[in-house]
Amino acid sequence: MTKPHTSTAIDALPTWRRDSRGNHVRIGQALLNAAGYPTTISGHADRATIDHLSKLQAGKQMVMVGICNQQTWQALTTDLRTVAYGCSGRSVRVLQCLLWAHRFFTPVDGRAGVDTIAKLRGFQVFRNVAGAVVSGRGDGVCGISTWLSLLTAEPSGPAVVVSPS
Repeated sequence: MTKPHTSTAIDALPTWRRDSRGNHVRIGQALLNAAGYPTTISGHADRATIDHLSKLQAGKQMVMVGICNQQTWQALTTDLRTVAYGCSGRSVRVLQCLLWAHRFFTPVDGRAGVDTIAKLRGFQVFRNVAGAVVSGRGDGVCGISTWLSLLTAEPSGPAVVVSPS
């Protein structure tokens, strides 16, 4: 897996705190799940979300402010790599949790198998991700343009709880 440059997306993500609502909170909740802090992906920064955010900050030896600021976004997205079929590890788990946040439900097991790649392709086509859609079909590779879309596109729908496999 190669490492894409995601700092543009990180710089665009706003700071949020308790009782904040919106896409940025939903994306943060998905990233908290991928980091091992099970959090309902609701788009509302409730007490449980802030508790998990503070635990992440403590675990990364950051100042525990209970606010998702640029330093926290950076910690949540450090070392994201290009993901394709057959990959495994943290980047795949982040991808799977972000797909959940966008309602493309796939097992969250850290392995980029058939189901994960099918959901990734579906997301790419649905969002018409630049450079990832060819002849109406997603390429099934999560590179920089797909990471940027996953981090910044507006998901919709009710709250979900990620089901680890």
